[in-house]
Amino acid sequence: MLEEWMANPDVLASFAKHYKTGEPIPAELVRRMNRASAFARASYVAVQNATAALS
Repeated sequence: MLEEWMANPDVLASFAKHYKTGEPIPAELVRRMNRASAFARASYVAVQNATAALS
């Protein structure tokens, strides 16, 4: 729960600024980060299911 706020572009834009220019983090970058974090999630679940079946 505590990490879910990082997936929201509006929340990040309120404080995540470029250290030199002061520009807020682009919403498109946040969307790309969210897509990347979901990549191969099904494979992880499949491995966990196989591990649970073995134990």
